[in-house]
Amino acid sequence: MIMSVLQYPQIDMYWSEKWKVSIVAIAMTRNRFFFIRRRLKCVYDAEVTAEQKIQKKWKIQPLFNRILEMCHEQNRPKNIDEMINPFTGKCPMN
Repeated sequence: MIMSVLQYPQIDMYWSEKWKVSIVAIAMTRNRFFFIRRRLKCVYDAEVTAEQKIQKKWKIQPLFNRILEMCHEQNRPKNIDEMINPFTGKCPMN
């Protein structure tokens, strides 16, 4: 996420001595980042139509859709009653 915000012209700059971003450099080495980047594939190019390729994010759309599905499936309490915790302390008004 930080890399998408800063948008250095070259990816190597995040690990360079002059332009180093410590959050990125501490989280992962440059070689490890490029190793994962080369091998990460979210969609097979042959299965994508020309209409889908017009979209900018067509290569990561399946991953994005799966993350959204998982977020929507999370169990969230519908009522405040489900979240009430019993008070076990002493009330100073008594």
